[in-house]
Amino acid sequence: MLLDACMSRLVEPPIKKKISAYENTGAAMTGSAARETWREQGERVAKYIPADVLALYTAAINLISTQEGPDHLHLRLWLGGIVFLTCLICTPIWIGGYTKNVKVAKVNQIISTLAFALWAYAFPLGPFFDLGWHNSVIAGLLTLFFAFFAMRIYPSESPPPAPDPDLNPNDDTKS
Repeated sequence: MLLDACMSRLVEPPIKKKISAYENTGAAMTGSAARETWREQGERVAKYIPADVLALYTAAINLISTQEGPDHLHLRLWLGGIVFLTCLICTPIWIGGYTKNVKVAKVNQIISTLAFALWAYAFPLGPFFDLGWHNSVIAGLLTLFFAFFAMRIYPSESPPPAPDPDLNPNDDTKS
């Protein structure tokens, strides 16, 4: 079914399974297994970015930015600040509505709120731009580092399972 192939909205704890000591070393990470790990990490980063809230923010900032010139700077700063704060406050509320699991919601809310603030800063219009605080190099570096670290964060109900030394597929001595 098509819905089964779609990515869920939140980062969930990993499915617990027994892994062999061989799999845990990374020696088994070749071909499709390695691609799957990169895919999972990429999906995790994408899930943390609150695209729906960012769409609202960028649309509102674009509308506000139609008031060009120094005569409208005060208006742009006020409206841009209100939109930023409203979206910042609404992000954890919006993200929390996707699950009833408090542990999953909390991690997603914190990281998504941080992601919103970073992406709002990276957007080349709005209050950060009008105040002269926007720097595209800093914005780019912040978003890169966010992606780098966010791919390693996921809600956890318990620690990942320990490797089972009895599951080594290359060990012929236990036959």
